[in-house]
Amino acid sequence: MVKSVSSYIRWIWSKESQKEIKEAKDKYEKTIKTIQKDLDVKYRQTLSENRRETAHLELDLEKEKQRPHGYRQALASQSRQLEEERRGMRLEREALENERTRLRYTGPGGTLFHEALEKEKERERKASLALKDVEYRLVERQRAFCSILVPRVRRVEMEKDLLVSYGQRASSCTSGDGGRSQGYF
Repeated sequence: MVKSVSSYIRWIWSKESQKEIKEAKDKYEKTIKTIQKDLDVKYRQTLSENRRETAHLELDLEKEKQRPHGYRQALASQSRQLEEERRGMRLEREALENERTRLRYTGPGGTLFHEALEKEKERERKASLALKDVEYRLVERQRAFCSILVPRVRRVEMEKDLLVSYGQRASSCTSGDGGRSQGYF
């Protein structure tokens, strides 16, 4: 009977073992399936996110590719507009020049206008020369006053020359013609 009890125990143990093994196997397969499902869901989510992100990046890339094209179009449009404005200004200037020429050479008023214009140009030239001379003298005076090498006597002499020159110009400006007869202003 010992043999039968031991074989019975072995049989029970093997049945129990097989049952436990089967339960463990079922539990393992269930866990694996659950993990597999979770991984599949995560994979699909990741794949979906990656596709969405890729599509978004492709749109951004396309926008960036279109941006220089838009800039080129805007620049070309602005260039055309500036060219049209230039053309209009050139035509307007030509019309004004034609009108001025017509007025200059037509009748006694045109002759007087032409003479007055020439005198004004000459006065402007003389005034410009006088201003350049004054500017030169002022710069020389400033250099002399800033230099320790130029003696005080020379600086005082330069100052007097400058004041005399200004005095002559100022007195001619206060006369009836405003300095125009001597060509200063």
